[in-house]
Amino acid sequence: MVNTLKILLFTIFLVSRILLAQEQELIVVQKDSQLVKVTADLRWNTLTIRLVPKGKSRAMLKQQELLQILDTLIIQKGQFLKEHEFNSIALGRLIEYPWLEKFLILQAAQSADWDPVKGHLKNRKIFINSWVASQLFRHPIFKTISKKFQKIHYRLTKVSVEKVLV
Repeated sequence: MVNTLKILLFTIFLVSRILLAQEQELIVVQKDSQLVKVTADLRWNTLTIRLVPKGKSRAMLKQQELLQILDTLIIQKGQFLKEHEFNSIALGRLIEYPWLEKFLILQAAQSADWDPVKGHLKNRKIFINSWVASQLFRHPIFKTISKKFQKIHYRLTKVSVEKVLV
């Protein structure tokens, strides 16, 4: 019994180490009173941008700042990106991108899928995060980002954000 437990614990330890090794921190950039971390998740072929505020300040990233960070990423880690087949970018919390929040509000207001009175999708069987991701991908900045990434053979096909509360 004790040996079985030891083997089980050792297996859990090894699996957790393997999974953790699949995500790599690529760059960390200081922006005003926050850090911006870009990581690569090799399991899901995703680049993730995380904003880390210092103190109690609210983390936010402007469009131009996002593009500058991605330029830095391509310059510093272009070879790494070429060696892996990434296809999506995760932006973290939508609230950290006020310009994307505004875009999403406008998209919802114009969408036949959206019920403006109830403030949610008409078809409640549609997963809200999937709908949000499809709307965000229509923002013009993702065409710009796609062009940047084409130079290093990164084909952007999806954008995501953390859980969206509606």
